[in-house]
Amino acid sequence: KVISEKTLSLEKKGVDAHKIINTSHFMASSNDDWIINCKDQTSRRFTVVEMDNTFNIKPQIEKDYICDLFKTGAVHIAKYLYNFKCVSVREKFDTTNLLQQILYSLTGVKKFIVDLVEAEDEANGVLFWNTEYTANEIFQKYMKSYPTSRINAQVFGKEFHKYTNIESYQKKKDGVNSKFYILPTKIDFIKELRKTIHKNIFDEYFED
Repeated sequence: KVISEKTLSLEKKGVDAHKIINTSHFMASSNDDWIINCKDQTSRRFTVVEMDNTFNIKPQIEKDYICDLFKTGAVHIAKYLYNFKCVSVREKFDTTNLLQQILYSLTGVKKFIVDLVEAEDEANGVLFWNTEYTANEIFQKYMKSYPTSRINAQVFGKEFHKYTNIESYQKKKDGVNSKFYILPTKIDFIKELRKTIHKNIFDEYFED
Protein backbone atom coordinates (compact mmCIF):
# COMPACT_ATOMS: atom_id res chain seq x y z
CA LYS A 1 0.00 0.00 0.00
CA VAL A 2 1.12 3.55 -0.65
CA ILE A 3 1.51 5.92 2.29
CA SER A 4 -1.34 8.16 1.14
CA GLU A 5 -4.08 5.50 1.13
CA LYS A 6 -7.05 5.94 3.45
CA THR A 7 -6.57 2.61 5.26
CA LEU A 8 -3.71 0.40 6.42
CA SER A 9 -3.69 -3.33 7.14
CA LEU A 10 -2.84 -4.20 10.74
CA GLU A 11 -1.89 -7.77 11.60
CA LYS A 12 -0.91 -8.68 15.14
CA LYS A 13 0.81 -11.95 15.85
CA GLY A 14 -1.72 -14.78 15.88
CA VAL A 15 -4.61 -12.46 14.97
CA ASP A 16 -6.26 -12.07 11.60
CA ALA A 17 -5.39 -8.87 9.73
CA HIS A 18 -7.87 -6.00 9.80
CA LYS A 19 -7.94 -2.52 8.37
CA ILE A 20 -7.51 0.72 10.31
CA ILE A 21 -7.86 4.34 9.25
CA ASN A 22 -4.55 5.80 8.07
CA THR A 23 -3.80 8.84 10.23
CA SER A 24 -0.04 8.79 9.70
CA HIS A 25 2.03 11.83 8.72
CA PHE A 26 5.49 11.81 7.18
CA MET A 27 8.40 14.22 7.03
CA ALA A 28 11.17 13.90 4.42
CA SER A 29 14.18 15.93 3.34
CA SER A 30 16.06 16.16 0.07
CA ASN A 31 18.91 18.02 -1.60
CA ASP A 32 17.21 17.86 -5.01
CA ASP A 33 15.25 20.77 -6.45
CA TRP A 34 12.30 18.57 -7.45
CA ILE A 35 11.25 16.37 -4.54
CA ILE A 36 7.50 15.70 -4.92
CA ASN A 37 5.15 15.28 -7.84
CA CYS A 38 2.18 17.55 -7.16
CA LYS A 39 0.16 18.52 -10.21
CA ASP A 40 -1.79 21.60 -9.19
CA GLN A 41 -3.06 23.83 -6.41
CA THR A 42 -5.46 21.12 -5.21
CA SER A 43 -2.43 19.17 -3.90
CA ARG A 44 -3.24 19.72 -0.24
CA ARG A 45 -1.19 16.87 1.17
CA PHE A 46 2.13 18.71 1.17
CA THR A 47 3.77 21.54 3.04
CA VAL A 48 7.19 22.25 1.50
CA VAL A 49 9.75 24.50 3.19
CA GLU A 50 13.33 25.43 2.36
CA MET A 51 16.09 25.36 4.95
CA ASP A 52 19.38 27.23 4.88
CA ASN A 53 22.81 25.84 5.79
CA THR A 54 22.12 26.39 9.50
CA PHE A 55 18.88 24.36 9.32
CA ASN A 56 16.66 27.40 9.66
CA ILE A 57 13.48 27.55 7.62
CA LYS A 58 13.28 30.48 5.25
CA PRO A 59 11.62 32.89 4.81
CA GLN A 60 10.84 33.91 8.40
CA ILE A 61 7.05 33.88 7.98
CA GLU A 62 7.15 30.20 7.05
CA LYS A 63 9.51 29.42 9.93
CA ASP A 64 7.13 31.09 12.39
CA TYR A 65 4.21 29.05 11.07
CA ILE A 66 6.00 25.68 11.22
CA CYS A 67 7.35 26.34 14.72
CA ASP A 68 3.88 27.29 15.90
CA LEU A 69 2.43 24.16 14.30
CA PHE A 70 4.81 21.90 16.22
CA LYS A 71 4.24 23.76 19.49
CA THR A 72 0.47 23.53 19.26
CA GLY A 73 0.12 20.26 17.39
CA ALA A 74 -1.45 18.43 20.33
CA VAL A 75 -3.98 21.22 20.78
CA HIS A 76 -4.91 21.09 17.08
CA ILE A 77 -5.46 17.32 17.25
CA ALA A 78 -7.52 17.60 20.44
CA LYS A 79 -9.77 20.24 18.89
CA TYR A 80 -10.16 18.09 15.80
CA LEU A 81 -11.13 15.03 17.84
CA TYR A 82 -13.67 17.08 19.78
CA ASN A 83 -15.09 18.32 16.46
CA PHE A 84 -14.13 21.97 16.88
CA LYS A 85 -14.63 23.15 13.33
CA CYS A 86 -12.48 26.27 13.75
CA VAL A 87 -9.35 24.13 13.24
CA SER A 88 -8.66 21.51 10.59
CA VAL A 89 -5.57 19.33 10.71
CA ARG A 90 -6.09 18.72 6.99
CA GLU A 91 -5.19 22.30 6.08
CA LYS A 92 -1.74 22.82 4.61
CA PHE A 93 0.38 25.93 4.67
CA ASP A 94 0.73 27.12 1.06
CA THR A 95 4.45 27.90 0.92
CA THR A 96 6.46 29.40 -1.93
CA ASN A 97 8.35 26.12 -2.25
CA LEU A 98 5.15 24.15 -2.76
CA LEU A 99 4.42 26.37 -5.75
CA GLN A 100 7.93 25.63 -7.03
CA GLN A 101 7.26 21.90 -6.76
CA ILE A 102 4.03 22.33 -8.74
CA LEU A 103 5.97 24.14 -11.49
CA TYR A 104 8.64 21.40 -11.55
CA SER A 105 5.83 18.81 -11.88
CA LEU A 106 4.17 20.41 -14.90
CA THR A 107 4.21 18.41 -18.12
CA GLY A 108 2.77 18.59 -21.62
CA VAL A 109 0.36 21.39 -22.49
CA LYS A 110 0.42 22.96 -19.01
CA LYS A 111 4.21 23.26 -19.11
CA PHE A 112 4.07 24.64 -22.66
CA ILE A 113 1.60 27.33 -21.54
CA VAL A 114 3.76 28.36 -18.57
CA ASP A 115 6.85 28.38 -20.79
CA LEU A 116 5.10 30.86 -23.12
CA VAL A 117 5.23 33.42 -20.34
CA GLU A 118 8.89 32.74 -19.58
CA ALA A 119 10.18 32.68 -23.18
CA GLU A 120 11.90 35.93 -24.13
CA ASP A 121 12.56 35.71 -27.84
CA GLU A 122 11.31 33.99 -30.98
CA ALA A 123 14.20 31.49 -30.94
CA ASN A 124 12.92 30.20 -27.60
CA GLY A 125 9.41 29.68 -28.93
CA VAL A 126 7.72 32.89 -27.77
CA LEU A 127 4.37 33.84 -29.24
CA PHE A 128 3.64 37.54 -29.44
CA TRP A 129 0.98 38.90 -27.09
CA ASN A 130 -2.24 40.48 -28.34
CA THR A 131 -1.69 38.77 -31.70
CA GLU A 132 -3.80 36.46 -33.88
CA TYR A 133 -2.59 32.92 -34.60
CA THR A 134 -4.13 29.91 -36.24
CA ALA A 135 -4.70 26.95 -33.96
CA ASN A 136 -2.26 24.99 -36.10
CA GLU A 137 0.50 27.59 -35.62
CA ILE A 138 0.19 27.28 -31.84
CA PHE A 139 0.03 23.48 -32.05
CA GLN A 140 3.19 23.41 -34.19
CA LYS A 141 4.94 25.56 -31.58
CA TYR A 142 3.96 22.96 -29.01
CA MET A 143 5.21 20.06 -31.14
CA LYS A 144 8.50 21.88 -31.70
CA SER A 145 8.94 22.12 -27.93
CA TYR A 146 7.73 18.54 -27.27
CA PRO A 147 8.48 16.52 -30.43
CA THR A 148 7.81 13.18 -28.69
CA SER A 149 4.32 14.19 -27.55
CA ARG A 150 1.58 11.85 -28.72
CA ILE A 151 -1.43 14.14 -28.43
CA ASN A 152 -3.10 15.37 -31.58
CA ALA A 153 -4.20 18.89 -32.52
CA GLN A 154 -7.75 18.35 -31.27
CA VAL A 155 -6.67 17.21 -27.80
CA PHE A 156 -4.12 20.02 -27.64
CA GLY A 157 -6.82 22.56 -28.50
CA LYS A 158 -9.07 21.35 -25.67
CA GLU A 159 -6.21 21.46 -23.15
CA PHE A 160 -5.06 24.87 -24.37
CA HIS A 161 -8.55 26.30 -23.93
CA LYS A 162 -8.99 24.62 -20.53
CA TYR A 163 -5.99 26.37 -19.00
CA THR A 164 -6.01 29.69 -20.89
CA ASN A 165 -9.76 30.21 -21.38
CA ILE A 166 -9.02 31.66 -24.83
CA GLU A 167 -11.95 31.14 -27.19
CA SER A 168 -11.30 30.04 -30.77
CA TYR A 169 -13.15 31.26 -33.86
CA GLN A 170 -13.35 30.28 -37.52
CA LYS A 171 -12.44 32.34 -40.57
CA LYS A 172 -10.90 31.77 -43.97
CA LYS A 173 -7.17 31.84 -44.58
CA ASP A 174 -5.87 31.23 -48.09
CA GLY A 175 -9.39 30.17 -49.07
CA VAL A 176 -9.64 27.51 -46.36
CA ASN A 177 -11.67 27.68 -43.13
CA SER A 178 -9.25 27.71 -40.19
CA LYS A 179 -9.50 27.95 -36.42
CA PHE A 180 -7.91 31.04 -34.87
CA TYR A 181 -6.94 32.32 -31.43
CA ILE A 182 -6.04 35.82 -30.33
CA LEU A 183 -3.50 35.70 -27.54
CA PRO A 184 -4.39 38.35 -24.92
CA THR A 185 -1.94 40.70 -23.25
CA LYS A 186 0.70 38.97 -21.16
CA ILE A 187 -0.87 40.15 -17.89
CA ASP A 188 -4.34 38.91 -18.87
CA PHE A 189 -2.81 35.58 -19.92
CA ILE A 190 -1.12 35.23 -16.52
CA LYS A 191 -4.34 36.13 -14.69
CA GLU A 192 -6.01 33.08 -16.24
CA LEU A 193 -3.09 30.84 -15.26
CA ARG A 194 -3.50 32.06 -11.68
CA LYS A 195 -7.04 30.64 -11.79
CA THR A 196 -6.29 27.34 -13.54
CA ILE A 197 -2.75 26.38 -12.49
CA HIS A 198 -1.91 28.18 -9.23
CA LYS A 199 -3.19 31.32 -7.56
CA ASN A 200 0.33 32.61 -6.86
CA ILE A 201 2.02 31.79 -10.16
CA PHE A 202 4.11 34.68 -11.55
CA ASP A 203 3.58 36.84 -8.46
CA GLU A 204 6.47 39.02 -9.62
CA TYR A 205 4.22 40.56 -12.29
CA PHE A 206 1.88 41.89 -9.63
CA GLU A 207 4.35 43.25 -7.10
CA ASP A 208 4.15 46.97 -6.39
